[in-house]
Amino acid sequence: SLRYLVEAEANFVLANDANDNYRRVILSNMLWVPRGSGNEKRWVVTHFVANKLMTDCYLQRDYFDLIDSDSFGSDSTFLRAALNALLFLCAFPDRICKDASVCFPVP
Repeated sequence: SLRYLVEAEANFVLANDANDNYRRVILSNMLWVPRGSGNEKRWVVTHFVANKLMTDCYLQRDYFDLIDSDSFGSDSTFLRAALNALLFLCAFPDRICKDASVCFPVP
């Protein structure tokens, strides 16, 4: 989230992780950029299940330009809510393929 905010010069970032145990780590990263307030707010941190967050935003007509999702092996039920944005997905090979040498052969 911080990298997108800084390097892509995003106007606003909503950093979300369903596990609120990561709040302190996320905040320590995001605090490199002043948060701002009101209409000048640059970022916010939330802790919702991705499907709920994206559906709630959609119903409020608050759309995303980019979604970077690291689902760590969970199902993809959140994808329907994300389809109106540029979507980046990340998965770890051992969650997809039990034998990484077969899925990602080294030449």
